[in-house]
Parts: sequence; C-alpha cells; structure tokens
Amino acid sequence: MRGLGTGLLAARLKHFESEGLVRKVVLPPPARTPAYALTQAGAELAPAVLALARWGMKWAMGERRENEAFRAGWAVLGLRACFDAEAASGVRVVYEFRIADEVFYARVHDGTIETVLGAAQQADAIRHGVARVSGDTEAVGRLKSLFRLPRPESRHGQAAQEA
Repeated sequence: MRGLGTGLLAARLKHFESEGLVRKVVLPPPARTPAYALTQAGAELAPAVLALARWGMKWAMGERRENEAFRAGWAVLGLRACFDAEAASGVRVVYEFRIADEVFYARVHDGTIETVLGAAQQADAIRHGVARVSGDTEAVGRLKSLFRLPRPESRHGQAAQEA
C-alpha cells in the first residue's frame, strides 16, 4: 500500500479548506508552487493532533502489518510529537533527514520546533541512501535528548489506572 491517493488527498484538502482549517498559498521562490497552509483554526488543532500522535507512538506502534502504509515523510509529525521543548532551551540547530526519496527537516530554536517537508538549504546532501552525519558533532549528539520516543505499550489486557 502506498499511502493516500492524490484524488483522496485533493478531496480532503478541499474539505479542510471549506471548513476553514487550511487556505491555498503559493510557495516563495524558487518553488513558486501552489500549496496549503494552516489557518489559525487549523493551527489550534495542533495540540490535539500531537496528543494523538504521541498516543499512537506509545500504544499503537508495534510490528508493521502487511498492507499497512508508511511514508518516511510522516516522521515530520513524529518529530513534533516527540520534541522535548525543555531540553531544547537555548538550542539553535537545523537537522535535515533524507530517507529514500523523501526529505524533511526540523529547525530547533530556543525551545521551539518547526518541521517542514523539503530540503533545508543549510544541510549537505546524503548520497546512495546510506545514512551519514555531517556538521556540528555537538548538535548531532543532542538529537537523542531533543526527541524522546515514548516507551511502547500494549493496549491488550491493560486495566485503566485511577487518576
């Protein structure tokens, strides 16, 4: 399975636009291509979406099932969901990730994060699909503390804990 088809994606974007969650924009040069951006109402959904992503990483991440879709670019949301703002206090760094044919980056700036599909202008290209690290070794070492994956748990046989 390859993920969301273009027809379904177009229909969903039109629906989100009609609901006031996204708006059409044109990317700045050199791209100058049509795209969508979140409206204020769409952006205010971020805490709920990130909470769902964290829940999924903790309670629904197991072995990948046959016919289950996965795209490396979806990690953009995962990076935001795992981001530790406290650990990123005072940190200014850009990380670019290249996985297969997908490229995305995370810009960390003093406790905040911006994640974007596409190349970061500052990063070196990675050739032949082999992961390599270049740049500031201190920044690379900091990756593990800036993005913390929750410990996976099983939903089966769990009783709810009292608050």
